[in-house]
Amino acid sequence: MEEISFKELVGILYRNKILIIGIIIASVVLSVAYSFFIAVPMYHARVECEINGINTGVYTFDQENHPGAIADALIDKVRDPKFMEQVSKALAKNDVKISGTELGRTITFSKGIEGKSIIVSAKYSVKKDVAQIANIAADLLSEHSAIYLKDKLQQQLVTVGDQMKLAKANAETALSQYNEYLNGSESVSRLQSEVNMSEALLVQLKGNMISGNVGTGKSQYQLEQEIIDLEAKLQSLNGKFVD
Repeated sequence: MEEISFKELVGILYRNKILIIGIIIASVVLSVAYSFFIAVPMYHARVECEINGINTGVYTFDQENHPGAIADALIDKVRDPKFMEQVSKALAKNDVKISGTELGRTITFSKGIEGKSIIVSAKYSVKKDVAQIANIAADLLSEHSAIYLKDKLQQQLVTVGDQMKLAKANAETALSQYNEYLNGSESVSRLQSEVNMSEALLVQLKGNMISGNVGTGKSQYQLEQEIIDLEAKLQSLNGKFVD
């Protein structure tokens, strides 16, 4: 292959200078014409919404609902076509006619610095409307954020309520068991007292029999019957202890 020298290359360019200049001028004219008469200018607006976490004092619940987690959940919600339809209806009240489908291509949501905010960005061809689109989307996002936090707190209140009911039931059960224990202790104490009295009386009766019933005014037969009855009673009381 024959190499072309620099001098020959300059000669070729010089001989075709009119063609080259014509191509450059045509490109510039076409670019200007496209920019001014064909291309649609796009305008941008940006709103940043701060996201607050939940601070209930319940460590696990608060950690699960830190600002970053709430921001992720809200971004998933606002990407739903239903949210875009809400924005579309709100814009219509301000004489901005744009469909929910078109808003899906117009509005974007992203997390801000450290995930503690959500950035609402709008890109639209009408300059006077782009700011309204971003602001109304941000307002509705704030409303959804308040509803989301309210629902989360209500869920936590239900959980706490259930835990309190369970704790109350456990406390009532423990109190009932304690009262049963106290009643049982009192019954045992009464039985023990009755046994002691019966044993003392039995000893006294047997002593009277041995001493010849002096001063008792009772016959030998009566004392024997009382001793038999008392021994039967003691046996019955001891049976209750076993039970």
